Amino acid sequence: MIPMKRTTPLHRWRVLLTVCALALILAAAAGAAEPEPSADPDLRFRNVVVHPETPTVVEMSSTDVNRVTCSEPIQDVVYSAEKGVSVRFLDREAFVKFLVRKKGTETLHATEPTELYVVCGGAVYTLIAQPRRVPPPPIRLAAPKGDAVRENREHLAGLPRELKLVTLIREAYTGELPESYLVRPVNRTVDLSAGLTVVVRRLVLVEGEGLQVKELHVTAGSDGGERHLAEHLFADPALGPERKAAVAIEKTNLQPGETTRVFVVELAQGG
Repeated sequence: MIPMKRTTPLHRWRVLLTVCALALILAAAAGAAEPEPSADPDLRFRNVVVHPETPTVVEMSSTDVNRVTCSEPIQDVVYSAEKGVSVRFLDREAFVKFLVRKKGTETLHATEPTELYVVCGGAVYTLIAQPRRVPPPPIRLAAPKGDAVRENREHLAGLPRELKLVTLIREAYTGELPESYLVRPVNRTVDLSAGLTVVVRRLVLVEGEGLQVKELHVTAGSDGGERHLAEHLFADPALGPERKAAVAIEKTNLQPGETTRVFVVELAQGG
């Protein structure tokens, strides 16, 4: 009799990782654009989601027109014109432009933040607009929490748990996150292994599904040779007490000084 191999949680993760890699390949083959490499990985994820009643600092372009979109018609935008900003809105979109000043032959762009209060779908969104010399990011106003839970459940309805995990990893990987997801910047360094710098960059909460995704940026130290990243490293409680459901590693072998992304799907507290 041939003994059966016991399936450990880590083994299940590895199976899931294979499925996840296949899903990403299929998405690329179907025309999904993979993020362009960038010196600053954060520039690959310019989508900004603002939730109601939560003041949110939003970097906006000080040189171009910025666009804010809502799932419902925008009723009003309240702001201080004295701070050198112009706003127009039509249906579900608002357009924000920071005004430039002339000082002799010099053109001066806005640098001071200004508050924008957008009324949409019966909710008020508070944007603390920080002008920067950057391209205008897409800014979306998320549905209120009750609607977000419903939208999350509808978005993942009918999918088995394994496919839900693959879907969440793919969405976090591409940056194409539904506006009903709650995205929180973290930027916390975690001590997981000597010779590696691990930073939790952001947390994606899928309310109503009891799931969340932590995006890590992992950099190999400049000393030593090639480093291999194994899945079990990211099951460490240092990442948080939540139960780990899946791990996806963008690049498993790192050269000294090289950085990759890791996505850890967890069962949210209370989920």
